[in-house]
Amino acid sequence: MKAGIFNGQKIQLSEISKPNLILDDEVLIKVKSSGICGSDLRIIHGKNEPDNLPIGHELSGEIVEVNNSIYDKYIGKRVAVDVVSAGRACGVCRHCLNGKYTYCLLKDEESGGSYAEYLKRRIRASRFFIFQ
Repeated sequence: MKAGIFNGQKIQLSEISKPNLILDDEVLIKVKSSGICGSDLRIIHGKNEPDNLPIGHELSGEIVEVNNSIYDKYIGKRVAVDVVSAGRACGVCRHCLNGKYTYCLLKDEESGGSYAEYLKRRIRASRFFIFQ
């Protein structure tokens, strides 16, 4: 799939693998639109180390695949997603149970952001806003 990845100087369109769903509560989201947030610009401004995964966290999309049949009802649903914290959080550590997803002890750091055709997120811990 195509994704925007910071190469150490600029965001470059690259070809990377589509995310594989591994955990039971993961879903695959086809990104329909993604905004450019001021924090995205601050992240790369002055930075010279390249990233391996796409950045970006303001998105809307559609759930196209689930990894557990109990979530089948969400396939085809249009969503907006909290990509930065809750979408990567475990949902069960003490921080998650207190709503402080940013401090999650078991955060999925191998999930890319919204500057890609697809991304995966954990549906149990995520704050999905379903529009359909």
